Amino acid sequence: MPRYKQLKKLTSAQEKLLLAHYRAEWLEAEYALEKHEKIEKAKEVGAQIGKTILGLALAAGVVTIALVTPGAFMAIGIFRERRKSGRGTPIRHYIVSSRLPQDLRMGSSRQYWQYQKKGADTYEITITKKGREKALAQMMREFKLRKKDRWDGQWRIVMFDIPRKNNWVRNELRKKLKEIGMHQLQQSVFVYPYPCEAEIDLWVDLLSANDAVIQITTTLPKKQEKEAKEYFGL
Repeated sequence: MPRYKQLKKLTSAQEKLLLAHYRAEWLEAEYALEKHEKIEKAKEVGAQIGKTILGLALAAGVVTIALVTPGAFMAIGIFRERRKSGRGTPIRHYIVSSRLPQDLRMGSSRQYWQYQKKGADTYEITITKKGREKALAQMMREFKLRKKDRWDGQWRIVMFDIPRKNNWVRNELRKKLKEIGMHQLQQSVFVYPYPCEAEIDLWVDLLSANDAVIQITTTLPKKQEKEAKEYFGL
């Protein structure tokens, strides 16, 4: 895991890229399962209350949490920038918790968010500056490249040549490319089947490795393509 304190500070454009990526993941998860399946899944894995609220609040600004079944709450966020044409696109997450009020107070005491009780089992949460920083760090730790429904037959290749004097940068970039989902073909050559140039640029820039990294989109020799296809299940 990269030591994020040693990375460059995120620019506003990079924050927007992370948020867009994160929101798309929320929406994919929302559309993938029916409501009752999500509630059952939340019961199985146990909800990470703080993580859920921070993620949704960062993506949407304001989150409403409401009871939907005994012991199960639904957290709903709406994208602010899309409200011009209506209420925007909702993103939801189901929470199974017997101690939601306590969790809300804990997050508030840590200054991650502010909240108000709007009804018997309804709360409205607004993220703070400290909570935003916490959520962005969390988002960076858990970042994964997204897959597409169809593959266009092209490979996105990342190659780098970083001097030994920048050993930390080389090791962190190699580690991060693996973590986000790329396949390592050679020591400093990674591939991915779907568009990801902007996402790779993000991590390359944060590690100040721009001059040492090359990205190309092309086909692969048969042997390497067979290996990559098997890895990605194509």
